[in-house]
Amino acid sequence: MGFEYTVNGNDKGLSYIFLEQAKKLDGFDESKQIDWNQVMNVFDEIQQEKQSNNESLFSGGTDKTKKGYGSSYTIKKNDKIQLSDADLNKIYTAMGVDLNKSKGVANLAPKDQNPPQNGANLSNKTATLTDLEKAGKKDIQDGETTINNQIVNYYNGYVSSISDKNNYVQRMILRNNDGSINSFSDYENDVNGNPVKMYIYDNNGKLMETREFVNGSNGRALRTISRNPDGTVKDYTDWQYDSSGKTTKQTERNADGSAKGVYYYQYENLKDTNGNITGSYEYQRDALTQGRISRQIERDKNGNVIGVYEYEHDISGKKSKQVEKDAAGNIISTSEIENDEYGRNMKRIRKNLQGSVTGIFESEYDSSGRRIKLIEKDANGNVKFYTIYSEWDSNTKDPIKGQEYDAKGHKIND
Repeated sequence: MGFEYTVNGNDKGLSYIFLEQAKKLDGFDESKQIDWNQVMNVFDEIQQEKQSNNESLFSGGTDKTKKGYGSSYTIKKNDKIQLSDADLNKIYTAMGVDLNKSKGVANLAPKDQNPPQNGANLSNKTATLTDLEKAGKKDIQDGETTINNQIVNYYNGYVSSISDKNNYVQRMILRNNDGSINSFSDYENDVNGNPVKMYIYDNNGKLMETREFVNGSNGRALRTISRNPDGTVKDYTDWQYDSSGKTTKQTERNADGSAKGVYYYQYENLKDTNGNITGSYEYQRDALTQGRISRQIERDKNGNVIGVYEYEHDISGKKSKQVEKDAAGNIISTSEIENDEYGRNMKRIRKNLQGSVTGIFESEYDSSGRRIKLIEKDANGNVKFYTIYSEWDSNTKDPIKGQEYDAKGHKIND
């Protein structure tokens, strides 16, 4: 989707264009004064991000003069500006637009006029677990091992997945905290190993749900369809990607084609002090909550998932809870987040699955809103480590360089 505007008549200021669009939204209050300097600062950040990727928000013209009205841009005749939905939401937010009121799901994603049809009735379909999969906990290192020409993956001493000799996943097993089996899924793959169908069973082997993957020529799923055992459509999800194959948009829909959720994705590389990429972050932003991060995935430099973090927000939009998961989707810990009036994370209390506190993290900030110190304490409040930060990302203010110390102030990994 996205926003595209071409100046057909006289030159127009960018602020005029944004104001013209905002007036069409129910969540825009014309009586409120807009801080155009703030709006244009947000626009400049978007522009800088595009330029760093050798992209531009403008096309079809050459003269883009920055002047007046909050340092707005003047867009010349026949010039065109293009913004993604996520970036436009950032502009609207800076203008004070209530996106929850004005940009409901129906506006973000119109109803699909050609939803998937019902499929075959598979209510009687069952599956059986093998003795290997049902076996109790083993004293074995996490990772892969080959058994009977199959690749078996262990996690916490239990079988978590089975793949064929080509490493194409055939079965995934989801377990409860005590190691007992919660459910398991069987996969059908194409010749390239891309899943085309998945059958989800309860712990007794009774079919609970099927999922179909409609893949593009490159093997990426363009649509995933969830069905009830009787073949009726439960819901489905449409996916969009950029030229490098990264997910850019996820639209979740009900069986009738109406949208129920829209998410945008953002990516960021992690670098060491020498500029070498050491990993990356993937952010899932909810378009209905003004682009708030709902999920964050951390990867190592090889692209392997090393951590998944899901977030809940309070009524004011501040993060209030964090759920940490491993690469297989198992919950590791939950954290309660305490924020100040500026929305800054001042304290995070981490708990294990039994509800016991395993760590307390407290932050200090400078007058510019940059985190300058992170203190890690044990459950009793005793300091274990702390980090002093000295460099920050110029756009996000996130720390990118710091020195860690132990409780006595001795440098660690200097």
